[in-house]
Amino acid sequence: MRFFPITILFLFYVHFIAGQTKVIIKDKKNLQPIQHVTAISYSQKLIGESDPNGILILDSSILRDTLFLTHWDYKTLPILLSSDSTVYLISKTDTLEVVAIEGKAIEEQKAIQFTRNEIVNLSPSFLSSFNLERNLQVLPGVTVTNDTQSGLYVRGSHRGESRVLFNNIPQYSSNHLFGLASNYQEDLLGKIAFHKGYFPSSMYNGIMSFLTVDVDDQIPEKTSLKLGLGTLSSEIYSKVRINESTKIDVGYRRAYLDWIGGYYNDIQNEDLIPIYTFDDFSVNAVKKLNKNDKLNLTYISSYDNIKSTLNKNLINSEWFAQTVAMNYLKLTKFGVFEFYAGLNANQFSFQHSHEADNDKTSADNDLNSYIAGTKFFRDINENLKIESAIEYQQVRGKVKNYWELPSSKKREFENDISSVHQHNFSTHFYYQISSLLNVDGGVNLNYYTRDQFQDLQLAPRLSFNFTTENHLINLSYTKSFQNIHYLPYIGFDMPIDMWDWTNENIAPLSSDNLQLDYSVTLLPEVKLTAGIFYTYKKNVIDYKDGAEYLYNDWDNEQITQGIEHIKGGEIELNSSFFNLPLRASYTYLDAERSNPELYNGAPYQNAYSPKHQFTFAVNKKLTQRLSFNCNWYYSTGQRITIPTSFILSTPSNQTGTTVIPVYQERNNFELPASHRMDVSANYLIPVRSNQLHLTLSIFNVYNNKNAYFVSFEKVTRENEPSLIQGRKKALIPFLPSFKITYQL
Repeated sequence: MRFFPITILFLFYVHFIAGQTKVIIKDKKNLQPIQHVTAISYSQKLIGESDPNGILILDSSILRDTLFLTHWDYKTLPILLSSDSTVYLISKTDTLEVVAIEGKAIEEQKAIQFTRNEIVNLSPSFLSSFNLERNLQVLPGVTVTNDTQSGLYVRGSHRGESRVLFNNIPQYSSNHLFGLASNYQEDLLGKIAFHKGYFPSSMYNGIMSFLTVDVDDQIPEKTSLKLGLGTLSSEIYSKVRINESTKIDVGYRRAYLDWIGGYYNDIQNEDLIPIYTFDDFSVNAVKKLNKNDKLNLTYISSYDNIKSTLNKNLINSEWFAQTVAMNYLKLTKFGVFEFYAGLNANQFSFQHSHEADNDKTSADNDLNSYIAGTKFFRDINENLKIESAIEYQQVRGKVKNYWELPSSKKREFENDISSVHQHNFSTHFYYQISSLLNVDGGVNLNYYTRDQFQDLQLAPRLSFNFTTENHLINLSYTKSFQNIHYLPYIGFDMPIDMWDWTNENIAPLSSDNLQLDYSVTLLPEVKLTAGIFYTYKKNVIDYKDGAEYLYNDWDNEQITQGIEHIKGGEIELNSSFFNLPLRASYTYLDAERSNPELYNGAPYQNAYSPKHQFTFAVNKKLTQRLSFNCNWYYSTGQRITIPTSFILSTPSNQTGTTVIPVYQERNNFELPASHRMDVSANYLIPVRSNQLHLTLSIFNVYNNKNAYFVSFEKVTRENEPSLIQGRKKALIPFLPSFKITYQL
């Protein structure tokens, strides 16, 4: 009898709760809940009505039938549900929103999507500055390689194999030095979509992931102004409402580490801290021409400068980037058209000299991309949707390196890229076979030319999705090509990173990705997602043994191309028990390269694939004014190449000895496991009709020294042989930061 009450409660849950499905109904434009939305069956029977919170409870027994959601202010929407869902209705008076909704919804169906507030609150800010790609590290499959990481390392691949699309314009560098901040302010963002492994057919020239960044194109109800003062930088951002159909956003941000570093160096009377600064500027204009047309123009520019004279090494490095994006959306009786055009221009420069040796090194690196394209979206019927795209891209740029040593001749290398063209065509379909099964797929056709070289690249994609009330199974295959190739100099983006485009000597990088994902809703507050994947890459570029990095052509004596097998698994748990949003994930990776020209074809690990990674994230609103954010990361060590032995050599014309390292294998050493905890707290203070935000962030709370490099030093001992001793290098310790933001 003791189990009788439990049995009754269980039967009550099964009958009244498990047998029900919750639908949350919101306005697509302002995301507010809609009351008095009526659900009607196909036979015109009244099913129910949404409450003031926009919640509509439906009996699961009727979910196999098509229902219609109706409201006097919104367009009637047919739905076919199998589980708890959020549904967005479109206002009858604002036809323009159909363009933004139905067009992008097709592309983003398989993506992990975030609003601006969601992505900003996903991780504590680093030095009180927003970094979009760093925030994504809490997701499974996004690798945390080291504390100074910049760019996306996804499923064991290099950052250059993932692509950022800013309003459809590809970004070839989207972070400031050391990953301190993204090169755009958070208030510029509207919606983020992260495609991992499987992506729509319109996306190309990237093989592992695509991050699409859409700017805020909503007309504000009133003009606003935001002022921010932080440890690393200060910013100003204003959204100016011109009228009900026009707005202009203007933003500017500047870091002042150069002021802090210069002041500290003056006090110490020695240049101990590099002088570094960056700034960003953006303009975002939106014009609704009428109810069926919308024009969006965006301009962003970013600048980095770092100078250092530490240990008589004179370093001066600069990066200047600009992006211009034009997007025009139009709704016609045939479907939705999106026209876009723009450019992404990057200029890098790097100079290094040493006072004692009189050696000089310089590098100039320009990469400019011009894009124009059209996308077309159409609902053929209730079950079939299609998307087609045509795009043209032209790339111009150069890599120029110069080296001078007193003991050798001057050496110079220049690679001019002035005639790269890509003509891209794609089509993608989405078909609902039944209430449980749907399929989508398509093909991307890219015609690539560079000078006299030509290549036709065909990339099919296919995905099957089986959905029940609480379960989702997805099986997908993706073929993709990439024509830009990267050879990183060190572990983070630098002007001396080498790149080139496919030509008669360098074959295009290609990948075949197969993945199986399973998602289950264990409880209304708990969702578990698990997946396995396998990626086969061809024409992966790498150095040959003994290659000289900076000052030689990318010829057969310097580089080689091989294959890579990447396999792994991901698990993610999302919970909102006790109103505590929690996200935990685990990623397993095994990435193995092989090349007949390296180590007799023996396989070796790549440098970007820690075998195990755990992430844990909590974001809690403690009171109406106070919120708390905590992330914890754990990763097995990054792989690097270290010498297996050393030879002490004494040249005939010298009296001292020279240490010569001997290498046998590539990436033969695994650094110690890295882990850290980041926290932040935000407190809101209302000031009349305005808001004052106080944010405290702490990076690396318990001051763990995560190694990113190992250096070797010769240690001389009396009456004993000298030793070569390795020392691990850590860069960022316990680091608090503070920010004050005033919102007018």
